[in-house]
Amino acid sequence: MKRILAIMMALAMVFALFACTPKTAEEDASAPASESAAAPESEALAESEAPAESEAPAEGEDAAPSEDPNGYWNGPDWIIDPPPPHGDTGWYTDDVDWFARDPYKIAFIYHMAFALTDMESKSFQGWSERVNFEYTEYCANTDNEAFLLNMEVYASQGWEGMILQPDAPIGSRVDELADELGVKWMPGVTPIQDDDGNMLQPMVTLGTKYQADLANNWLFDNYKTYWGDIDLAETNLGYICLTISANPLLKTVSDFSNAGFAEKYPNATIFEGDCVNFGYSTDGGYQLSSATMAAHPEIDRWLITTVLEDYAQGAAQAAASLNIEEKVLICSNGANILIPLFEQDAAGSSWVAGIYYAQDIFCEPLVCGVIAMLDGRATEESLYPEWKAPGATYANILCETKVLTKDTYQDYLDYIADYVNGNFGA
Repeated sequence: MKRILAIMMALAMVFALFACTPKTAEEDASAPASESAAAPESEALAESEAPAESEAPAEGEDAAPSEDPNGYWNGPDWIIDPPPPHGDTGWYTDDVDWFARDPYKIAFIYHMAFALTDMESKSFQGWSERVNFEYTEYCANTDNEAFLLNMEVYASQGWEGMILQPDAPIGSRVDELADELGVKWMPGVTPIQDDDGNMLQPMVTLGTKYQADLANNWLFDNYKTYWGDIDLAETNLGYICLTISANPLLKTVSDFSNAGFAEKYPNATIFEGDCVNFGYSTDGGYQLSSATMAAHPEIDRWLITTVLEDYAQGAAQAAASLNIEEKVLICSNGANILIPLFEQDAAGSSWVAGIYYAQDIFCEPLVCGVIAMLDGRATEESLYPEWKAPGATYANILCETKVLTKDTYQDYLDYIADYVNGNFGA
């Protein structure tokens, strides 16, 4: 169960929206990993053993996706570091008495059920007790007509606020119907956009480029803590990014990761491990990492990032099986498997960090934004001005995300617990 939860939490939004079926071996006959030609050349391996060589972007050509006019997938890069402090409307910290009114009625209506929606629903239920609303949920079981019909049914029953998570193609119709029904609402993990990709409502996102940069920059800034005062620019350095090409947005994260790493360490040999033939499994991380590292004994140090923490767990197992843990550092996208391993002192010495976001922090502006609109304190256009791009109609909120280690995870979990219990100064 922890593995399922971890997959959903690691870039949960992009996985929920584009959880494509992995290609079969016949559909993708290429080797499962590739070595970047931008790095120093080395002999390409046989497909059965490890990566085959591939072309790098030509000079002046983008090395990673950049077409993202609304900043949804890549994140609102105009304001990331440091993130802005909370404004005065649409947050738990709002200067209001949540219990000075009768409870509102807020429904969570979603396209399909899986681990993420269960976590969202539990978070919404928790927030209902903190900010005073009656809560219910409805799953459309992938039936778009049922989704739209039940928006009408719930509105007719007095459910005046909604968190709506439809199938992405009906986003425009959901927006229109919500206006017709007069409900105040926010989107869940599904981006509500028109046919041109324009946002139709404020959103909360994790940001693909942001996630890629978090992992890489953490490794760049902290490797000396584990390896001592060595200069990676003067080291025979290898980099592995484990991804899955069947999921376009997870692949976008790895594209940004590879490009960012190549810019920082052009001397490194860069490998992309595509787990397309293994699915979302630990075995994919193990098989690709083991084959790659075993085939390159000339590399002195390995830095590894992964788009899912299952792959990181496999990479850590590979480092242990090859008896090279002291040469490997791994930072995963996701920390829901990693935190229990930290607690059990069972993470090993190579998997040292993971990117984590708390579901309650992701859900906070969704429920508090709906309530601010129901209160008449804000409109969808006026919410979260601190998170608006210049000239944008709606805000794009970048969810608070942290890189956790064995030394820092408990402090962060304590901070989240304090925050959701109203101890804002903790």
